[in-house]
Amino acid sequence: PLAADAGQLDVGILGGCGPEGSGFSGVAPRVKMKVYKITDNQGNTNNINIGKAVQRILDYNRTHQSNPISVINISYGLDSDDEVVYKALKAAYDSGIVIVAPSGNDHAKKLAYPAAYDFVIAVGGLRPTRQIFERSNYGAGVAFVAPASAIYAPALGNSYGWVQGTSFAAPYISGMAVLIMEAYKKKYGSLPSPAKVREIMGKISEPQPNLLPQWQGLGLPNASKIDKVI
Repeated sequence: PLAADAGQLDVGILGGCGPEGSGFSGVAPRVKMKVYKITDNQGNTNNINIGKAVQRILDYNRTHQSNPISVINISYGLDSDDEVVYKALKAAYDSGIVIVAPSGNDHAKKLAYPAAYDFVIAVGGLRPTRQIFERSNYGAGVAFVAPASAIYAPALGNSYGWVQGTSFAAPYISGMAVLIMEAYKKKYGSLPSPAKVREIMGKISEPQPNLLPQWQGLGLPNASKIDKVI
């Protein structure tokens, strides 16, 4: 499957393949990716940029039907709902694209947008101890959790560094979606629907002890279980 990413540092987490001796590998290291910039020169994003990027993905898929973009990772969050973003992402979802976004980093009982949309897979964050990342937003809409603290990953300038935030949890789940799609296509000859990907991910997820569903959703997906449930 082909994935699209709207972040910078999280690209490596999703599909990076570090040089020999680096000890680094992304979740889906063989995935092909296209990266779409949604920020201005100051690093700020907005609804118009997100809408344009998603439209470019849909345009790409119309001319590349044999190998379409099947996963969109958006490692950004907006404070409020927006019609432009909603319509663009809903069109992408309806076309068969899995959409993943972070829950947000406000330690609030609300999800950032677009994670708050029910068709988007909202990802909360975990600490290395498997406790909740202290800044992770939470609520009934959280679908899964992934590492969001003390992450050593590729950084800008051809280097590596430590990062934290739910923005870096999202590409873990996007990478997991890619692995699920690849396994499903290998077995059945076609890509699964976004709803099917979510269903399978739920079956391979492990609830973390002492965490309520509002913090972790169905828990932390375990890639080793994919072949067992497809």
